[in-house]
Amino acid sequence: MRPRLLTALASVILCASVAPAATVARAAADDRPAAWSAAPAPAGTAAPGPDDRTSFYLEGAPGAVLTDKLSLVNPTDHARSLGLRASAPWISLAERQVRVPARTRADVPLTVTVPGDGSGSGDRSGSGDRSGAVVVTGEGREVRVPLALRVSGAPALPALAVENVRVSGAADGRGAVIRYAVVNRGNTVLAPRLAIRADGIFRTVLRRTVSDAPAALPPGRAVQRVERWADAPRLDSVTVRVTAAAEGGVRASGAASYTPWRWVVPVGGGGVLGVLGAVVLVRRAVGRRVVGRRVVGRRRGLRARVLDRIFTAPHAPAQTHPALGATNTRKRPGPCPCGPGSSLVVLLLALLVLLPSAGTASADGGPTLSLDRSEAGKGGTVVVQGAGWRPGALLTLLVCGQNMVGGTNDCANADGRTVTTGSDGRFRRELVVAEPPRPCPCVVHVATVMGDAQAADVSLAVAGHPVAPVPSGARLGVLAARLEGSSGLLTWFGAPPTRRLVVTVGNLGSGDVKDPAFRVGTARGVLAPAWEERKWHGTVAAGQRARVVFDVELAAGAHGPYEVSLAYGEKVLVAEPWDVARPWGVVLFWVLLGGVVAGGLFRAGMLLVDRLRPRPAAPETAGSPALPWFTPGTVPPPD
Repeated sequence: MRPRLLTALASVILCASVAPAATVARAAADDRPAAWSAAPAPAGTAAPGPDDRTSFYLEGAPGAVLTDKLSLVNPTDHARSLGLRASAPWISLAERQVRVPARTRADVPLTVTVPGDGSGSGDRSGSGDRSGAVVVTGEGREVRVPLALRVSGAPALPALAVENVRVSGAADGRGAVIRYAVVNRGNTVLAPRLAIRADGIFRTVLRRTVSDAPAALPPGRAVQRVERWADAPRLDSVTVRVTAAAEGGVRASGAASYTPWRWVVPVGGGGVLGVLGAVVLVRRAVGRRVVGRRVVGRRRGLRARVLDRIFTAPHAPAQTHPALGATNTRKRPGPCPCGPGSSLVVLLLALLVLLPSAGTASADGGPTLSLDRSEAGKGGTVVVQGAGWRPGALLTLLVCGQNMVGGTNDCANADGRTVTTGSDGRFRRELVVAEPPRPCPCVVHVATVMGDAQAADVSLAVAGHPVAPVPSGARLGVLAARLEGSSGLLTWFGAPPTRRLVVTVGNLGSGDVKDPAFRVGTARGVLAPAWEERKWHGTVAAGQRARVVFDVELAAGAHGPYEVSLAYGEKVLVAEPWDVARPWGVVLFWVLLGGVVAGGLFRAGMLLVDRLRPRPAAPETAGSPALPWFTPGTVPPPD
C-alpha cells in the first residue's frame, strides 16, 4: 500500500509542476508578435500604426474605378509567401501571390469597380452600401481586411429600350424569325419581362411571353435576341410589337411590320375599298328613295326635342317678392354657413398643418462638421469636430480635392483616420493635412463606414496645393428614342423627306444640365454623318428626365438607308435607322415625260417625212372627148 501511495503522490506533484510551465509557455507564445500582418496602406514607409486605418472605405459613382493599396508587413527574419483573394467580384487585386522579404513592407494595389446598379442613390439611404473584404492567407493563418463601398451619384433612373425590331421569313421557308435588341438605358440593374404580340388586319395572330428572358441586365448592356415564329401567316400583313417591362413601372416597346407577299396588301386593300365604295353608293341610292317628307319631319321633331331638353335649364322654385307681390324665378344665394364653430375648425386645421412643419425642421438638421481653422499646409493638423451623428458609429475622415466629385479617388486615402462617435453623437479628432491627388477646392469628408449612410463635408484650404475648376457631375444618357412622322404626297414627288427625332434623355450624374447643346447627324449607308449643332433650352436636374424633339430634314430626292444620330459632347448617344423610300412620283413623271417627248418627236418626224417625201404627178384629162349622154341638156324629154 505504501509504494502505491508514494507513486500517486509523485504523480500529483509532477502534474502541478508541469501545468504552470505549460501556462507560461502558452502566454509567451501569445505575446510573440505575429509572423505577418495585413492592413490598408498608410502614408510613408512605416508599418501601419494604431492611428491608421483598419479597414478600407471607398466611395464613387456607378461605373467609376476606385484605387487603394493593401499593406503586407513581414517583421520576421524569414521571407513569407502570402496568398490574396477578394470576397466580391467588383474587387480586383494586382497580385494573387506575394512573397514578402524579411523585415519588409509590401504594398499591393487594388481596384474597385463601382457596381452600376444605381442602388446607391444620392438620397444617402444606405441602399448603396456594399461590403467585402480582402482575404490574406499564409502559413495556416487567415486575415480578412474589411472593405466598405458606398455608391454615390445621381438617384436611380431605370429605363429600358427595345431597338432594331425586324421580322423576316425563315431560311427554311417555314414561318418567320423575329429579331430585336433589349437595351438597359438607365443606371440600375433590371430584370426585364418580355412579351411579343402580332396584330393582323382582322385579328391578333400571336401572343407570346418570352420564358428565357435575362434575369439581370446591367446598365448600358444590350441583349440581342432571336425568336422563331413557326406559324406565321402567309396571306396577311401583321404588325409585330415587342414589349419589355420591369419593376418600378419601367416599360418600353418596339414594332415592325411583316408581309410575306408584298402584293397581298395592295390587291386586298384595293378589293376591300372597292367593295366598301359599292356598298356606300348602294345605300345612298336606296336612302334617297325611301326618305320622304314625313321621315324628315320626324327627324327634325326628335332633334328639336333633344336640343330643348339639353339646353333648357330646370325651373327653379318660384319666390314671391314680399313688397311687389311678383313672382321671381331666380334662385338667390343662401346665407353663408360660416359661424364661430367653423372658424374654430379652420384655426385648428391650420395649427395641425403648421406644427409638423416646425418639428420636421428641427429633426432634419442632420450631421454637422466644424474645423478649428479653415486653412492649413501639408503636414499640419486640424481638429475636426462633429455633432448629430449616429451614436457609436465608426466614421472615416479624409482630405479630398475637387470637392470630392470623383469619389474617394480624389482623396488622400492613405492619410485617412477613423473615429467612433460617442453616445451623444459627437466626436473630436485630429487629422493630419495631406495633399490630395486632385487640385483644390478641398474638403474634409466624413462618412459612416457601415450601417445607415451619413456624410458631411467642410471646406479646407490646403496651402500651396494647386487649384482648378470643379468639373460638372452631370452625365446625360438616352433612355428612349424614336423617329416620328410619315412621308406625304409631295415627298413621293421629290420633296425633302422630314421626320421628328423624339428622344427622352436622363441625367445619370450628380449635377444639373442647363441648356445642353446637342449635335444631330444624318448619314447615308456607310458614309460619315453630317453634323448640325442644335441647342435645347431647359434644365435637366440630376436623376430627372426630359423630352427633347428635333426636326430632321434630308435633301430633295433623297432615298435609301439613312441613319439619324444624336451626340452630346464627344459621345454619340443614339443612332436611329431611317429607310427612305424612293420618290416613285419623280420616276413616273420622267417616264411620262419621256413618253410625251418620244411621241412628240415621232409626230414631228412623221410631219417632216410627209413634207419631204416626193409626190406622184396628176393624170392629164384636158384632151379627152366627152361622151354625148353626159353633155348637159341633151337628154330628150319624156313623152
